[in-house]
Amino acid sequence: MDVTVLVSFTRDGAILGQPRVTYETEGASDNDRLAYRIAVMETLQRCTPMPFSEGLGGAVAGRPFAIRFWTRRTSPKPAERRAWLTPKIL
Repeated sequence: MDVTVLVSFTRDGAILGQPRVTYETEGASDNDRLAYRIAVMETLQRCTPMPFSEGLGGAVAGRPFAIRFWTRRTSPKPAERRAWLTPKIL
């Protein structure tokens, strides 16, 4: 699942305006999309205001940033058991 968000910051590191989702993985279910949108927005809320220095704050203020969030969610593999790996207690 990939989600890309377009966001801008103020000089003091706060979010400027509303973050906008610009891309989501095709074929994802509505429940997955909603869960990832909520997680991304909560992440942005927890991480702001960003600790910009005065110079960096002046350089990035108002500029749009595309931030990509992705996961490599895979199905869990069953534990492989081999006879020679199993400890034998005598």
